[in-house]
Amino acid sequence: MPWNALLLALVGGYLFCRQWNRSRYTVNRADGQRLLLEASLWGVLLLIISFFTVRLLCLNFPAFHLQWRSFIQYPNVGTPLGALMLGLLAPRLLNRFFHKNLENIRSYDEFSDYFGTLLFQSQLTNGLICADLKNGKVYIGIVKKCNSPGRHDTGGSILLQPYLSGYRNKDTHELVLKTDYTHVNQLISKDLEEARSTQEQAQRALEDTKKPGNDSNRLSLSNSLEKANRIFDEALQDANEKLDCLIIAISTSELMTVRPFNLSLFEDFMQPVPQTTTTPPDNSPPDCR
Repeated sequence: MPWNALLLALVGGYLFCRQWNRSRYTVNRADGQRLLLEASLWGVLLLIISFFTVRLLCLNFPAFHLQWRSFIQYPNVGTPLGALMLGLLAPRLLNRFFHKNLENIRSYDEFSDYFGTLLFQSQLTNGLICADLKNGKVYIGIVKKCNSPGRHDTGGSILLQPYLSGYRNKDTHELVLKTDYTHVNQLISKDLEEARSTQEQAQRALEDTKKPGNDSNRLSLSNSLEKANRIFDEALQDANEKLDCLIIAISTSELMTVRPFNLSLFEDFMQPVPQTTTTPPDNSPPDCR
């Protein structure tokens, strides 16, 4: 077997570990040397499986072997090429038994640090997080995307949909919230809901014309529905563009702390602590009269 043919097996191992849900997330978070090692190990395994498969085909189907030799002029290429085909096709079969989201969660639990775990939970549940930056700025929002989890000291970043923002007081380090993005989100949602309501009304009016005894102008109502659909599509596109303008990309190397955030719990903490007065103990000598 020519040694350069083994590159086919290496490529097959790389394709296999990058496409199989069981290994793809761990490999994506690995560095270059570990990725090369993973691809090499899987390539060797696929090469062994391909070797025995090719031998069985040659013994049981000699006519197939003759046709293969007439089609491929290079000798001893069938085994590495079989490893390449296995690396390309086997993950499609195995992924039926390994769910994408479950394997992603497992990979986070085994590989990621606590930063990655909290960010991933926010991404899954749309839960709010509070991110403290090194410059004192604080952002509260939902993580839309996060790359390189588990390696936050090597240049990872997150996309955050902010709900609130503020800063830490330099003296007391208390959280001071200054900007409320929810008001802007409500204005964007209001325009979209109005367009959706108009669309639903036009749809109901058009459906009412199908009832017996209703002689309404169906053509006019159909045109009204098309106009409402067009207005809704434009409102949806405009809302997505405005929401995208609010998304903030933050380098994870600039993060100091990350914690789940609950607004009602935060408001409870901001309540003034009631001052309790205690009566000092009476240390006077007893009256012995």
